[in-house]
Amino acid sequence: MTMVTVIGRGHSGTRIMSHTLNASGVYMGAELNKSGDLIPPDDMYEACRVMARYVSYLGDLRWDFTKLHTMTIDPAFIRLMKSYLASVLNSNAQHKGWKIPETTLVYPWIVRMFPDIHYIHWIRDPRDSILGKHVTDNLADFGIPCDRTDNVYSRRAISWKYQVKIVEATPPPKYFFTVPFEYFVLDQEKTLAELQAFLGFSLVKIEVRPDAVSRWRHCAVSYDFEIFHDDLIKHGYAQQGRIEQMVQKALDMLGPEGLKRRIAHYSWTEQVQQAAKEIAELISEGEILILADGDSWGTDKFIAGRRRIQFIERDGIYWGAPDDDRAAIEELERLRRSGASFIVFGWPVFWWFDFYREFHSYLRSRFPCVLENDRLVAFDLRPAPVVISRIEELA
Repeated sequence: MTMVTVIGRGHSGTRIMSHTLNASGVYMGAELNKSGDLIPPDDMYEACRVMARYVSYLGDLRWDFTKLHTMTIDPAFIRLMKSYLASVLNSNAQHKGWKIPETTLVYPWIVRMFPDIHYIHWIRDPRDSILGKHVTDNLADFGIPCDRTDNVYSRRAISWKYQVKIVEATPPPKYFFTVPFEYFVLDQEKTLAELQAFLGFSLVKIEVRPDAVSRWRHCAVSYDFEIFHDDLIKHGYAQQGRIEQMVQKALDMLGPEGLKRRIAHYSWTEQVQQAAKEIAELISEGEILILADGDSWGTDKFIAGRRRIQFIERDGIYWGAPDDDRAAIEELERLRRSGASFIVFGWPVFWWFDFYREFHSYLRSRFPCVLENDRLVAFDLRPAPVVISRIEELA
């Protein structure tokens, strides 16, 4: 029997490995989400918070993990992990395992609990890894001590650095194999052969998208943080590095369709950044806004320094589109009573205005529309005096 887990930061491409293992007949747990994560994740999240109590922050992006390698593992952690992994641990499958990015946050104790399993360590150019939102972006949510910042990309970079450090600080287990995302995507057959030799069983080939590599190059804002520098060199992402040369060759071979997809990604990023700027110009700091974007912008609890509430949300988590007009109106009024001053609709949900006609009419008849362009439609929910509308022509 072979047991395997995948470690690596969220948005490092670990879903590809989970889908590959699952398609190859590896039992990855009773219930998986679309990213190939074993769910529900609640016990794993709580286990992260338990272990974080024993991590000390030294400042300057340095953490002390010493206790984790010598102390008795907290019994609460063991209980939570056994609960989270119950379906995997109880399975009689010949090959089994699990994947969820938060495993990286508890890696030292996972290695001590499971010293003989196979660890696939997934890495990716950090400049790509931090482009999208992930639940581990804010380490404080998991009780991990760190520097605080309002910049969402800085938070993601700090989270990335922490996860690099915790893996480096952990004595390597017996079976450990590092896979760069770029290698897997650009030379899948060779990488699969190496993984098969490591795991001792066959793996199937799944569809991958070469244009997912090196997307950071087409962003208007540079996310090349200095804290990435040493690891970019170490893993071959810097100029003249092995992965960089492979990426450059692949970019030359993408062709027109691949370039179109890259331009679309670039344009999306530009639109989100411009929308955030317009929100900052429209809404004062300290005001609370309701944001309807279909959870597609990758925002945190704040956008442009303004606190945002997802529409619709439950306990701070995006809950999807409203069931009907009545549900939308009731949720709007609930959030307005709780202190929200504006509701802002992003272009990904402009279809709502035709689908939820009664809700749209309710907004238009009761609240001044203070911004309307091809990116945003915003309504002022505050009591009179009514704010004069500022309507921009559709581009």
